Amino acid sequence: MKILILGAGKMGSFFTDLLSFDHEVAVLEKDPKRMRFIYNALRLQSPEEVKDFNPELVINCVTLSYTIEAFKAVMPYLQPYCIISDIASVKTYLKEFYETCGFPYVSTHPMFGPTFANLGQLEKENTIIISEGDHLGKIFFKDIYSSLRLHICEYTFEEHDKVALPWQFLNFLPLPQGHGSLRPGSLSLTNGVWFSSMFSRVSWLAAACC
Repeated sequence: MKILILGAGKMGSFFTDLLSFDHEVAVLEKDPKRMRFIYNALRLQSPEEVKDFNPELVINCVTLSYTIEAFKAVMPYLQPYCIISDIASVKTYLKEFYETCGFPYVSTHPMFGPTFANLGQLEKENTIIISEGDHLGKIFFKDIYSSLRLHICEYTFEEHDKVALPWQFLNFLPLPQGHGSLRPGSLSLTNGVWFSSMFSRVSWLAAACC
């Protein structure tokens, strides 16, 4: 399969390394310095170059605030059958965008991210696949995530944001001294109790604000 990766940051590089030995991969990145460690993939610097590559799948790995903008930059150069996909941690506005973009789509959220996880050992990490979207696209990502031995959950767009937002909040929330890490898969019996208590409070606060 011909796969276009948008963005050569940590997740873009991760997907390039993961996919480039079994697929024909190109990476679109405006900053050439960010592609210094991109190997076994075609390097693109302008959206116009996408037309000649003619991808069958686009994986959007740019910063969250530029996700839709990055899609719009390459869409004029894609074939109608090309599946577009994102890995955004927040799906706000994406459902509406996908429903009107005219392309088949698939949306996922690898919850390990590049910040905390050991990308070489992901067995205890989680990922979400959005239930709406292209069937073949979802199968592709299920196969990829299964090969990494990730725990896969499937949610709607609405369910995703209800689950993911509190989880991300807690990921960056400092634990009381002596409670260790709050990374998924690393909860001890002691800090697990504290986690459950905090999650309940966050859920109550989110419900009160709605």
